[in-house]
Amino acid sequence: MIGALSLALLWRPFYSQSSIVMCVAIAVLLSIYSCARTFRVRPVLSVTMLVMRVLLLGAISILLMGPSVVPPVQRRQARPGVIIMVDTSASMQTRDVAGTS
Repeated sequence: MIGALSLALLWRPFYSQSSIVMCVAIAVLLSIYSCARTFRVRPVLSVTMLVMRVLLLGAISILLMGPSVVPPVQRRQARPGVIIMVDTSASMQTRDVAGTS
């Protein structure tokens, strides 16, 4: 299921993949450092925060990779119809500078 989904996506990162990976790796290392500093005082909270930060960084890195779905090309057999719209509102009845609407 996941393999079929990844084949349907087109990845178009705005930045180069190496720069995205490098920035995410630095942010994960900073998160680990933050967890290590607070681990003695509150171990459960620091590990929970580390997991949440890593999951958030993972989600942001996936979004920065620019996943896109390319819709299939649809060929129409019939010609498209023409729609003509006419404004008949009251604003069209106001007098203009030359005296006409």
